[in-house]
Amino acid sequence: MKMKTSHLMPGYVLQKDIIGKSNRPIALKGTELTENDIQIIQKFLIDTVDIDTLVTDNKPSNKVNEHSKEEAVDNIHSHSVQEKKNGFFLKEYRKAVSAYKDQFLKWQQSMPVSIPDLRNAIIPLLEQLEQLDANVIFSLHQFARTEEYIFHHSVATSLISAFIAKEMGYRRGEWIQVGLAGVLCDCGMAKLDIDVIQKQGPLTSKEFKNIKKHPQTSYVMIKDLPSLTSGVQLAVLQHHERGNGEGYPLGMTLNKVHPYARIIAVADSYHAMATTTCYRKARNIVNVIEELHVSTIRLYDPDVVNTFMNIFSNWLENSKVVLNNGVEGEIVFVNKHEPTRPIVKSNNSNDIFSLEQLPELYIDKILG
Repeated sequence: MKMKTSHLMPGYVLQKDIIGKSNRPIALKGTELTENDIQIIQKFLIDTVDIDTLVTDNKPSNKVNEHSKEEAVDNIHSHSVQEKKNGFFLKEYRKAVSAYKDQFLKWQQSMPVSIPDLRNAIIPLLEQLEQLDANVIFSLHQFARTEEYIFHHSVATSLISAFIAKEMGYRRGEWIQVGLAGVLCDCGMAKLDIDVIQKQGPLTSKEFKNIKKHPQTSYVMIKDLPSLTSGVQLAVLQHHERGNGEGYPLGMTLNKVHPYARIIAVADSYHAMATTTCYRKARNIVNVIEELHVSTIRLYDPDVVNTFMNIFSNWLENSKVVLNNGVEGEIVFVNKHEPTRPIVKSNNSNDIFSLEQLPELYIDKILG
């Protein structure tokens, strides 16, 4: 029998194939529908489908539909509240960047690292992560001024690292420690020649060799501070080590690297690639996510990258995007295993673009 897609429920079985506008099957005959299947069918703007009559006893009631309407109203209110929280967060983020800059300038004058001052700057910001959505995380690269990249990068790495750790199930005290390690990782940059840090254009091999010393320098600056845990200290030293043993400064393989450092490695790499610096232009964040995914086995902890990709997938759902062919549209479905290749519906027509099936297309811009 035919049934409106708005009335579908998990457990219903398809009596016929569902064919999309591109003549490709969306779902096959005999499929027992899940919530995920129903979402995909509805996103393709299918009005009715054929359902096996043996499993149509569990029709949704009007009460369920009314509940859905109430839930939609609640979602609109929640979105407004979330935007206000994000706005407050941005204000606090800028204060934290300014406070970190003040500390960095003191380190350049050979003053010691003050953990109380850093904690006062970064901990209140980290604590807000419990109330914020991933939109904040994937917007941080937009706030960095090129000439002050190092200050923004340290604070952003702290926030992204803590967010990942939180999503991985770390307890509150631990993900705050991860965030504290993230903000300390580049403190050794203060000991480098300022001309190298702010150089316009690519670094020479000698300059890059000096840059690669900063994990050791950072570690020396904080290793004797009794207020820091060994996990934080090791994360500062090891955050540039890589899975294949070709990282620095010690060339350690992943099994010897502290879990905190593995998290920071992904956060640090993501923000560095997504942000414009003095010597490198920013990359499209979709391209950055793909790069992290492809490099996982060789460079990064798979659990960390998979968690970050899940965060990205959830954030990307329902986002408005521009494809490389100029089409503006809305993402209507994201495959968690291939989050950068979603299904996009055009704003100007009913055309549906499945990027998994159309490799020549990709997301050029994410509009939010």
